[in-house]
Amino acid sequence: MCRIQTHLLAFEVYMRKRKLLLALAAVKGAHAAAPAPGDPDAHLVTVRFAQAVRDSTAGSDDQASCSKRPVLLPDVRRAASRSCCRPVP
Repeated sequence: MCRIQTHLLAFEVYMRKRKLLLALAAVKGAHAAAPAPGDPDAHLVTVRFAQAVRDSTAGSDDQASCSKRPVLLPDVRRAASRSCCRPVP
């Protein structure tokens, strides 16, 4: 199995379990293992992760959900800047 595939599968597992920090680690690993900058698979997991973070913090007032966004989004932006030209909002 290719090294990037390992990170992509780990991402799938962690997203299904809603383990966002572990999913972020898988996203970073996918970008590190990508054969070339701008790899479409690495970009796809970055976008899916950014959407999951946005969805998990949207419309919630509890302290745990609101504290995730400032911690996770800078890492998402850094990963996205390596994979595409347009930053994550």
